[in-house]
Amino acid sequence: LSDLKYRKSPIHKLKTIVKVAELMTVCIDDFYKSIGLTNDKKLDGDQTLSIFMYITSHAEITDIATHCKIIEKFSTGNILNSVSGYYATTLEACISCIVAMPIKDEWRKEEF
Repeated sequence: LSDLKYRKSPIHKLKTIVKVAELMTVCIDDFYKSIGLTNDKKLDGDQTLSIFMYITSHAEITDIATHCKIIEKFSTGNILNSVSGYYATTLEACISCIVAMPIKDEWRKEEF
């Protein structure tokens, strides 16, 4: 997701977001394979949102909301009503959730 800041066009930004979503599935499948199991389950919207929240919070992109706004304003309706648009909307919801989270002062301190 950190590559988002290097993508100039809305389409390339969307492709980066979709790639992140695809890699989430690949990583989960790889995990199940590593413990000798198969993953027959698909991620639902809540699970996808939670994983996107984790990835976004660790991506260290300070202007991610701006990237989402560029995608929203400069993409066509057909693109926004596709799988790419679904993941862009999921990322927007993720940002809204992160911004709305209450953060206590003791959580802000590095304890490592």
